Amino acid sequence: MNSILLLFNKELRIDSDKKLLLEYIRNMEVEKVEELLKSGVKPIRGFHLWKEYESPIVEAVRTKSAVLVELLLSYGAPVNEEGISYVTPLQMACSVNSNSNGGNIIKK
Repeated sequence: MNSILLLFNKELRIDSDKKLLLEYIRNMEVEKVEELLKSGVKPIRGFHLWKEYESPIVEAVRTKSAVLVELLLSYGAPVNEEGISYVTPLQMACSVNSNSNGGNIIKK
């Protein structure tokens, strides 16, 4: 029984960390994102028993922040990991770059 509770508590912590990471990315809080990454939070798409999370790198591309994208890549974020909408970060970045209102996420 104790091992089940420990596993459940670990899942809740991971769930909380994924939510925080995505929230910090959406709010473009680079320092807080880096703190979480340094503490061991993995920049990969998360799944929980009943919820699927967006890929952190997809969220970063959505914010059009090259700084966040580079930070996540430096911590091993997979550039070809599809987001919830089945679009990879690279595909989204190309779309953002070709949009006249988009940022310059892809370096030439």
